Amino acid sequence: MSRKGKNRLQFKNNMISWALMGPSLVFISVFTIYPIIRSVYLSLTNYRLGMAKPEFVGLANYIQLFTSALF
Repeated sequence: MSRKGKNRLQFKNNMISWALMGPSLVFISVFTIYPIIRSVYLSLTNYRLGMAKPEFVGLANYIQLFTSALF
């Protein structure tokens, strides 16, 4: 088999592999990575349900948490 034929076969195998992994990568991104990023973002804001837009407060929530006697 020529080098060109091997490269074409390897490319085809790679494309099939990515096509089979694609749905699972989308699933992981939507149901795992996005919620983690969203949680970190919301932990840096002052947000209540029904508010139009979260108010960014930075690390104030964490400072309040770690200085709390209850925690």
